[in-house]
Amino acid sequence: MTISLIRPMPETDPAFLRFLADRLAEERAAAAERTEPSRGLDFLEELHDRVARGEAPDRMSCDLLVVAYGRHPAFRPEWNRWRV
Repeated sequence: MTISLIRPMPETDPAFLRFLADRLAEERAAAAERTEPSRGLDFLEELHDRVARGEAPDRMSCDLLVVAYGRHPAFRPEWNRWRV
């Protein structure tokens, strides 16, 4: 028996995708200035790709996103709606 952790989102919010793309661009720019790899960049790339395909982030990804960007002025509380 296989259990899937991927749930379809009711509707992808274009503003959420833009938010992720903007954070991804910021992480890429910051990573270019550092010598060590950026784990945050990998996380954002995967999350952006999954949401762009219409997949809901898993609970851990949601939690990490809220921890990392929950206080960002552009982060909207309703983007956490897919959590159960």
